[in-house]
Amino acid sequence: MSEQEQKFNRILSIRLVDASFESPNKMALQGRDGVPHVTVKVDPVSTAKVNDQGVYTVSLGVNVTCDLEDKTNVFIVEAKEVATVSIADENDVNSQIFLNGTVPDVLYNSLRELCNDLIVSGGFPEFHLQFVSYEQQYLLDNAERLKLQVNN
Repeated sequence: MSEQEQKFNRILSIRLVDASFESPNKMALQGRDGVPHVTVKVDPVSTAKVNDQGVYTVSLGVNVTCDLEDKTNVFIVEAKEVATVSIADENDVNSQIFLNGTVPDVLYNSLRELCNDLIVSGGFPEFHLQFVSYEQQYLLDNAERLKLQVNN
């Protein structure tokens, strides 16, 4: 066996690049009743190649806005994370699944927890974003190209 360095798919780092919580009308909300309307916007996953050694960045952002019926803003949460990853082989199916599925799953789950923590820290009840599986969606969307068998 050659002394060639064996490469693995791995996350090198995860950085929080943006996190904010705003509740501009919190004092005006005291004693008011109303049904909150929550809007969740998840940015598309962005993947960028850093170099020819298989290093990529993967970024994902989430925005959560809560308003009352009369459009009074209750709170706004914005968060974005970026992961730097190393993949073994750009043409390997497992590396593609890792890059486009596993890493976004890790980022999304971290952002889910962060958003809830920010909302609770702002004095509001817990709010848990629904679970999303980027890996499962990637596999379903690319089953034919990856030559995977999908059971319906």
